Amino acid sequence: MNACESLLITSLFTLGLCAQIFSNMNTKRFLTAFWTICTVILMTALGNDTCSTLKVTQSPAEITVKVGSDVQLFCEWDCERAERVKIQWSKGSNELLSFYTASGPVMSRTVLNVTDVKANNSGLYVCRVTVEIPVLRQCDGSGTDLTVDGKFCISSFLN
Repeated sequence: MNACESLLITSLFTLGLCAQIFSNMNTKRFLTAFWTICTVILMTALGNDTCSTLKVTQSPAEITVKVGSDVQLFCEWDCERAERVKIQWSKGSNELLSFYTASGPVMSRTVLNVTDVKANNSGLYVCRVTVEIPVLRQCDGSGTDLTVDGKFCISSFLN
């Protein structure tokens, strides 16, 4: 059974249950509730086809850099149709950057630049892509584990 068949069976079952629940209501209230349920089911079905292929790819998976260097973290996303897309970069629970972009078929890329890296920049950086219009879809990248090597090589100064 494919996803569309499953959705149809679930929808029919839900409508049957709702008909039993609302059977004690007057006709106007029943039709209003029935219309609302049908609208939700239809929007869900359309949403599954609109941007079900949202894919987010993040690279590199891990990287080690020296203190003071610069590093670039990449995030690519692909969605067959989007009018409004929100991109968020975070490290742990802290949001670092957030912006909106899009229109039409979307395959795009963003770069997070971390400059003059310090030891406290170590951690897992995640790119989150949220398609807000036409239908809400959200996907996170797999993350980039940034390790900052805080050791300095001072042997050249001793010779």
